[in-house]
Amino acid sequence: MSQLILQTLLLVCSAIPPDDIRVALDCDDTAIVIRGLPNATIIACKKRIAEVDASHLRVQVVASSEQDTDERPPLVGRWHVVAQTLHFKPRFPFAAGVEYRVTVDPPRLLDPAAADSQPRQFTVRMPKKDLTPVAKLTAIYPTADVLPENQLRFYIQFSHPMSRGEAYDRIRLLDAGGKPIDDVFLEIGEELWDPGQTRFTLLFDPGRIKRGLKPREDLGPTLEDGKSYTLVVDGQWRDGEGRALLDKEYRKAFKAGPPDDVPIDPKLWNLIPPAAGSRDALEVKFPEPLDYGLLQRVITVTDEQGRGVPGTIEIGEAEKRWRFTPKNEWHAAGYKLVARNILEDLAANRIGRKFEVDVLTPIPKTEKAEFTSIGFEVRPKR
Repeated sequence: MSQLILQTLLLVCSAIPPDDIRVALDCDDTAIVIRGLPNATIIACKKRIAEVDASHLRVQVVASSEQDTDERPPLVGRWHVVAQTLHFKPRFPFAAGVEYRVTVDPPRLLDPAAADSQPRQFTVRMPKKDLTPVAKLTAIYPTADVLPENQLRFYIQFSHPMSRGEAYDRIRLLDAGGKPIDDVFLEIGEELWDPGQTRFTLLFDPGRIKRGLKPREDLGPTLEDGKSYTLVVDGQWRDGEGRALLDKEYRKAFKAGPPDDVPIDPKLWNLIPPAAGSRDALEVKFPEPLDYGLLQRVITVTDEQGRGVPGTIEIGEAEKRWRFTPKNEWHAAGYKLVARNILEDLAANRIGRKFEVDVLTPIPKTEKAEFTSIGFEVRPKR
């Protein structure tokens, strides 16, 4: 009885019209999908898909001739059953614009010993990527034109998510004569990106910033007071989809000023409180530019109960102004501006602690407060 059933299934399978089996890419072009296979074949594949011979089911890159295609090895990947379809997921992504041949032998998928089966072949072409540039570099921070000679970092902001692995090949620092300066950046293998992959943090080599360290003694400081420089970003830097940037290159010209070895002093900050009953911004002005990235996440506003006040942050005036606009109206009450002491200026000096402390002076044995708070009153409009 079982032999009769098997012969019947093979007869049904061999009688499948050519148009019943369809091969296409899935919706995101990451897998090949075979539809229209008989239920019995799908059931058989579920049981032993890992044992299927490549002569019965395979994907190959199409070559210039039929013979060359036949001689190419099958793509490495995983076949698996999804509902009533058969999916192939390659180990490495399909190449854009490349044509692939899919060979499927339904009778032998059902019974590997089936005789007189005729493999079916289909071709699938991966769509070509649209490489029209859409991403652009929107800002380089600090935005000031004069930076301390012990400047530590730049933030490079993009409009779209970018690719990893090529940052240090796309960035150069030029001297006043346009000559590249070597060995100035700290190259980190993983690269420093924000979670959205739109902001890259570029660090100068701290060994050439801190006095007393060998790289600085051997090579000199990265920047020198009074000299001009240009940071150049190559427009061939690819975004997350493999497209170049909109512009050929981006340049930030700046001049180096004296080194900054003074810790941040919040007593010098100028707070301009808003009026009660409004959603006007709380404005804080600093006597010097502060770190753009840290300004967005280490300063908050709390109410009298110590609860965080929700709102949005805006940074301006070359990172010398911090504005906070609340989600709801201000109440006539006391509030606090709370800053974590890890806040840094452009030379990495922190609140109450200068950057050079680890080299020039002993590290304090007692830990300082983690936060600095500044109280302010919100009063009714007069």
